[in-house]
Amino acid sequence: MPGKAGFAMALRDVAIRNAKPGAKAIKLTDGGGMFLLVTPAGGKLWRLKYRVDGREKLLAIGAYPEIGLGEARRRREEARELIALGKDPTRQKQRDKVRARVWRPYEQSVFRQHPRHLVGNCCHMIVAVRSASSRCALKNLTER
Repeated sequence: MPGKAGFAMALRDVAIRNAKPGAKAIKLTDGGGMFLLVTPAGGKLWRLKYRVDGREKLLAIGAYPEIGLGEARRRREEARELIALGKDPTRQKQRDKVRARVWRPYEQSVFRQHPRHLVGNCCHMIVAVRSASSRCALKNLTER
């Protein structure tokens, strides 16, 4: 929706609430590559389009109304900071999920009480207890 001098206006909460699903998915742009995707089923999903290493990527920020306009903009800025540092926000999101999945059992385990005399390096201990897929993921995370 064009604004003054042909520039797109920032998205407003009223426009988001009033957005109705159609036969095809609709994109409501906010700027900086972020848009709200209104699906034919009625879902309203925040997405961020960006480029890393010359390739176009799409980051899922969350669903509206769980993630409001202000929170979506804050997450967009966080992703932009990562892009400026040369990091891929999608990869970072995947790493964070794997870390949470691997470290949660460690936090609840007996090993947390005496990690120094059981195993010198916590990562080796966790790799020993997790499945093969988690080991691969942890190996990729620790190799930087």
